[in-house]
Amino acid sequence: MDNSPSRFKKIDVKYSITDKTLQLNNKINDNLNPYTLIEWLNNIEIEIQDPEKYINDYNAYLRKWNQVTAKSQADSKKTIVETYTSLIKEIVINYSSGEEKRFFANLDYTNKTELDTVLPFFAKRIKEIILFITKKRDAVKYQKVKNSLIGSRQGVKKLIRDKTFSILAGDDIDTTIGQALPDIEKITPNFRIEIDELYDLSEDYYDVHGSTDNTVTTQPGNSYG
Repeated sequence: MDNSPSRFKKIDVKYSITDKTLQLNNKINDNLNPYTLIEWLNNIEIEIQDPEKYINDYNAYLRKWNQVTAKSQADSKKTIVETYTSLIKEIVINYSSGEEKRFFANLDYTNKTELDTVLPFFAKRIKEIILFITKKRDAVKYQKVKNSLIGSRQGVKKLIRDKTFSILAGDDIDTTIGQALPDIEKITPNFRIEIDELYDLSEDYYDVHGSTDNTVTTQPGNSYG
């Protein structure tokens, strides 16, 4: 049974011929060949999920691609086989150690028996690659959000919160000291941070205070973004 989210909701694939709204747009990157798994991962926007679900969703994308490009049943099967064969070759080249590369150097990709023998290795490696790429992608997205908060009141609160939890979790201190700290799980539900600003820099500040020269004097060493 396919438990993929694609059974319940549409997954948008960027610049794909499978997206009907883009078929009249020149910005289509998979009109000749379907995205590889890695290309597909880099062109979707869904929350991190189990690798098996990603694989189910990718297979659904391949089926949709074959439908849109009007492939026959035989051609569709051939396309899927060729796509996964290319993925295995890419894994050998870019995601394998030197020893693994030497082991797979003489692998016959047309020999089904040989491929069945090494399939467990590639299945495991595919899942590892999926987790690596999706976590890296989400880390980049988080960093962009984090950078946008720098200098803001909300950003300062988040920085203090993250650092506090890091200390309580024992990430930044000696483990012997960490043993004396309170249990982080007991603190988290009631943990709050409030920041009192020295003065209001909102757009209504001057109207409320009756200032006419729009000048703010700060103390040396104080800066606000």
